[in-house]
Amino acid sequence: MAQEEKHDLSQIENAPPQGYQHLYIDPVVQKRTVRKLDWNIMPLVVALYLLSFLDRSNIGNAQTAGLSKGLNLSDAQYQWLLTLFYIPYILFEWFALMWKIVPPHIWAFITVLLW
Repeated sequence: MAQEEKHDLSQIENAPPQGYQHLYIDPVVQKRTVRKLDWNIMPLVVALYLLSFLDRSNIGNAQTAGLSKGLNLSDAQYQWLLTLFYIPYILFEWFALMWKIVPPHIWAFITVLLW
């Protein structure tokens, strides 16, 4: 009897949550699909990361190129300009993670609409 209860408890603990269905995906098909997605998505992600890096580094290089002299800004004013640039960047960066809370198709629509 103890063996049967132990067996029943292990089945209950390992059971999927109620309302979920198991879907079998062939490992070969899954690997091929993930590889195909990686080859299609990763170049875009790398390009966007590169553009983001260039955008953030170019504002620092602008002072070296003479932006502060051209706009008649002191060093302190230029530092405030950089601070004003980075504050919204930091504040709104969390919006990039909203797709984990809101379904991606709805979040993309809201983002494009509000932009």
